[in-house]
Amino acid sequence: MELNALLISFQDSIAYLITVQNVVLLLIAFLTLSLYSLKIKREYSTINAENNRLLYEVENLSKENIENKKQSEKTIGKLSEGNNVFRARFSKIIDVDNEVLKVLSEKQKIERTIEKMQMSYKDQEVSLAKQLSVEKSKNAEAVDKLNLDYKTKKAIFDKLVKLVAIYDEEIELADLGFYKPRYDFDTSEKYKEKLTEIKEKQKELVRGKQAIFCNTEWTMDGNRAKGRSNTNNLIRLTARAFNNECNDAISNTRWNNAERMELRVEKAFGTINKLNQKQDIHISEEYLQFKVDELNLAYEYKEKRRKRGAARIKAPIERGG
Repeated sequence: MELNALLISFQDSIAYLITVQNVVLLLIAFLTLSLYSLKIKREYSTINAENNRLLYEVENLSKENIENKKQSEKTIGKLSEGNNVFRARFSKIIDVDNEVLKVLSEKQKIERTIEKMQMSYKDQEVSLAKQLSVEKSKNAEAVDKLNLDYKTKKAIFDKLVKLVAIYDEEIELADLGFYKPRYDFDTSEKYKEKLTEIKEKQKELVRGKQAIFCNTEWTMDGNRAKGRSNTNNLIRLTARAFNNECNDAISNTRWNNAERMELRVEKAFGTINKLNQKQDIHISEEYLQFKVDELNLAYEYKEKRRKRGAARIKAPIERGG
């Protein structure tokens, strides 16, 4: 009885609450919940599909991984077998590498030894070079002395040979050589003209005091005039001595001694100048050259006249024959 009363009372309460407005709100809430539920179901379905796809890929990857692992194991096995074969095949070469390392080590030791020896040899070389330089210097000095001695003695020898050649008439022609003409005039008259010209030049030198001269103004007893007079006398004596020697050489010049006579004139020039050295009196080089020219011209002039005379004598004989 009481239960029925309660049910009736509850129904009355619900009836009071259920109104049109509440019914609309409930419908809206129901629709909203339905739409949200559908959305959740769709998202769940999408996630589930993605999850299934991922599971499928994971499964495939797992299979590939297993296959790759098998292939790797096979490859590693083959490589291991190849490595063993390689080691068995090239074990000697590996031993050779070890030997090469040993040889290189020995080589380094030998190179260090060689470096030490080279340093020692360099020190010895420097020491020997110094000794050699000292010996070379001593030898050079000895050679220089020998060369100087040789030159001095050679000069004396040459001087003696020339001196002998001047006065020795018996010296072989091969030693002195035949006379070589200095001029090439076609007539004896031209030789004569040239000879006259040379003599005139000698006179000009004498007049100008350039043939024989004195570089010092001497005094005698404190008197310059006496000193000048004495110097002039010495110059005249020098001129006479030199000219006489030249004239004698010129007059005695022949085909086989022309060069000796020229050397004789040069010897007289040197000797007289040396004797007058203290008095500072000198015969000039120019005057000497004129005397040598006169000697050659005089000889060639005589030869030209002799040949012309011989030709004149020969011509009538040939015509008569």
